[in-house]
Order: sequence, then structure tokens, then C-alpha cells
Amino acid sequence: MNTHNRLRHPLEREALRCRLFEGPDGIDGYAIHARDAAPDSVRIAGRALRVGWVSDAAFAPVDPEITAAVAAAANQLAGFGCEVEEVTLPFIANAFGALATLVYGEIVPSIKILAAGRENELHTVGAGVVALSDPSFADFAAAHVEAERLRSAFAGFFEKYDVLLTPVNPMTAPPHALQELTVNGVTVPWTHVMAATSPFNLAGLPALSVPYAFSSEQLPIGIQLVGRWLDEATLLRLGAMIERKGGLGDRRPPL
Repeated sequence: MNTHNRLRHPLEREALRCRLFEGPDGIDGYAIHARDAAPDSVRIAGRALRVGWVSDAAFAPVDPEITAAVAAAANQLAGFGCEVEEVTLPFIANAFGALATLVYGEIVPSIKILAAGRENELHTVGAGVVALSDPSFADFAAAHVEAERLRSAFAGFFEKYDVLLTPVNPMTAPPHALQELTVNGVTVPWTHVMAATSPFNLAGLPALSVPYAFSSEQLPIGIQLVGRWLDEATLLRLGAMIERKGGLGDRRPPL
């Protein structure tokens, strides 16, 4: 029997694809290079997945319809047999500020070099980026300290829980180019759109956005699943279960 015939079964093909994506590609300096790296799980065999969920308590203000979708997803996970509990995450603090300092501190100098002599050709966004001042050493060091503090806090969180359930965005899609947004009656800067994703980018945690519902204005609402480091498999499994039996039901885009 040849290899093609042996891999006809969908599960076999999926296993092959997973193996092809495992390990470093030799390009990404931030990749984990050990092929046998695995999550540091404290999960007891046979025990239900422990899920903590949060919305307004960590990312306020949040659109009430989005909070309702997160709460519905939490109830659905409980129906799947998970142990589900609402949490607060008081250690989130200003993750976006630290993330912005680190990201811009690393990429802006390179962009300025590439754009030198062609500044008049830049899009408005690009022009704004090259106009930024480089962060001070003290600010850059403080951002790294904040990232370490956040990683330490999440390490403690994932000793008690296996998965964190949150919104993806605190609001549905806003109109283009707004500098301020009104969310649940509160005026916030446009950067608030990243309030529920920045902490996990800063801490380097795997996170999965799952389509879940539609707002009263027929705008899409997603929920976010976050797991411990290297535990993408748990998120993909839960995400698939939610997507198959979630708030979207059998709704499909028109073709």
C-alpha cells in the first residue's frame, strides 16, 4: 500500500499536517526550538477542564452584548462538562502601554531606516509611526519588567485554571478612523479595541478567537480562549466544540 492510500483518512492527514508545522523554521528568533516542548500542565487525568471567565471586571468598559456572549459561552462550556467560574484578573493593569513600548521600541528604528528619504510617500499611519520618538531606556526596561510581572501572575492563574475565557474586543467593529469610541456609555481612546488582547500578546500566551454571535446591529461577536504556554491543543479542541455548537448555529455566509 503506498503512502497516499495510507493517509486517506482525514485524521491521518491532519496528523501529518501537524507534524509538518512542528518545530522551528530557522527564521523566527522568538520561536521555541525544542521539538519536544510541551505545556507544563498540572491537570489531573480524568478531571474536567477548569475554565475561568471574565469580561467587564478586567476589560471595562465592554459592550453589554459582548459580555452576554462571553457569559453564554461560559454556560456552554459548563454544559460540556467543564468546571466554570467567573474571575477578575486584578493584575492586568496597563498591558497595552507596556506592549506598545516594546513593539514600537523594536520596530520604529528599523522603519525609520527603511523610510529615510521617502517620508513624503508614506501613508498617514506610516507617517505617524516614523514621527514617534524612540522610548527611553528606562521606559523600555520598565516595559520588560511589566511583561515579566504579567507572566508571573498568569503562571499563578494557570495553576488553578486550564483555560481563560474573555472577549476578543470590548466593542463590535467601530466606524473607520475614529480617535475616540463610546463603549457602554464611556468614552475611551481607539486603543481600547486592544484591551482584551494586549495582555496575552505581552505575556506570550496562546489565544484563540472563535466566532460566536451577532450583535443587534448584525455585527460579529467573537469570544477568546487563552491557555497556558504551549497548550494550543486544548484551545483548538474547545474552540472547535464551541464553533460547532455555538451562538451562530447553522448560520453560513451567503454564496
